[in-house]
Formats: sequence, C-alpha cells, structure tokens
Amino acid sequence: MRSTPLALALALTIGLTSASAFADNARGFYVGANFTGILADDLIVNEPMDEDDDLKLAATELMVGYKYNGYLGIDLRYGNGLGDKTLQFAENDRNEYSIDNYTSAYFRFESINDQARFYALLGYTELSSTVALQTLAGTTSSELDESESGLSAGLGAGWFFNNGINLNVELRNLMYTDDVSLPSVSVGLDYRI
Repeated sequence: MRSTPLALALALTIGLTSASAFADNARGFYVGANFTGILADDLIVNEPMDEDDDLKLAATELMVGYKYNGYLGIDLRYGNGLGDKTLQFAENDRNEYSIDNYTSAYFRFESINDQARFYALLGYTELSSTVALQTLAGTTSSELDESESGLSAGLGAGWFFNNGINLNVELRNLMYTDDVSLPSVSVGLDYRI
C-alpha cells in the first residue's frame, strides 16, 4: 500500500520532467495550484456585534486545464478551505464559519504575447460551507451545512518564468447567485505539460 503513492509521485515527476521540452504557453495541458482569499460576507447567518467584522476566508486550489489555442481554454478547479473564522453576534454566542470545499469549471479566454497573458474566466462553481453556532464557553449547539452553486467569472494575468512555469494573479467572483456573491483574489503557479 505504501509503494502506490511513491510510484505515483515518481511517475508524475518523470512525466512532468520529460514533457518540459514540449511545454507551450499557447496550447496544451497544464496543472497548477492557487492560494485564494475570499470575502464571504454573504454567508453570514447572524449579524455580527461589530459591524466592521468581515468574513474573510482562505482556500487552496488545484487546477487542471487544456488550452485549445492562444485564445481559448478550459479550467477545472478544486478548492479546499483553510481554517475558519469566528464572529460574535450576541453577548454569549458566536458563529464559526468555514468553507469546506468547492469545484469550478471555466471557459478561459486569453490574449497572449511573449512575456505574459491576460485572460477572462467564465464558468460555474459549487461550494460547500459550514456554520457552527457556539457559546462563549466553546460548546457547539448546532451546525449548519450549506451548499450553494452559481455563475463564476473573473479576470487574470499571468507572467512566464520559462517555457513551462507561469505566475498568475486573478480577481474572481468565486460564485454569484441572487443571494450570494463571493469576491476573491488568487495567486498561484501553473505548469505547462
């Protein structure tokens, strides 16, 4: 059982290393990872006591994509929440918020030159989150699991380090519905296979 992850890591390393000669920023497959900061105020259940409290959450994101040409591609992404944030809404009560995970699928429209790319994302996101009602003593009295899905869109820019590695910065609305809007900022790397 232990040799399976090692064999998979070795095969992936060999595959990525041997494919580097074929890496192309205008077409082909790529994999990557992002760190994403999310302003999740629309997930707040009870109004916090301090009106200036924002619900800022973070996530890591893995992505795989395919560039059909220099103008059009497809991204598939999986995000996993990092930690939680607690907001006090009454003298003895507070809510603990967390993003469990999300999946997104995007069409990626790009303009590319020799040094950078600018792109727009248009797609769909499904997100799972949890809200736990706690007393100040730390005991959880109830927990609410929520699922939301909706349109997702954003703009990004990427800079090329070499033929295969790119640094990307994105401004996205991770999800938009009639009730929920989740603006986000992402920074990450992708590797062209």
